[in-house]
Amino acid sequence: MIDDDPAVLDSIGDFMEDRGHSVTRAPDLRCGYELLEKTVPDVVIIDYELPDGDALQFLTILRKCKHLLSVSSSPGMAPSIWRCERLKKAQNNF
Repeated sequence: MIDDDPAVLDSIGDFMEDRGHSVTRAPDLRCGYELLEKTVPDVVIIDYELPDGDALQFLTILRKCKHLLSVSSSPGMAPSIWRCERLKKAQNNF
């Protein structure tokens, strides 16, 4: 799980752990990349906009790994027009 908001990391992470799932948390893409080198995720929950990049950058790396089962991205407060255009572009690439 990657999100720069500690409250989101805690609330969603705790929710998932309470239901028996193992959750690894990262506050930014850099930490997410480091975790990806050590673990193989079944699911990734990622904030769309992060201080050091966005979810599409991370998805590009995940696509190269070819072991990802599911991805969920939370668009947060990104402008809806910008978000829609980026997601349309992503659909063509994934």
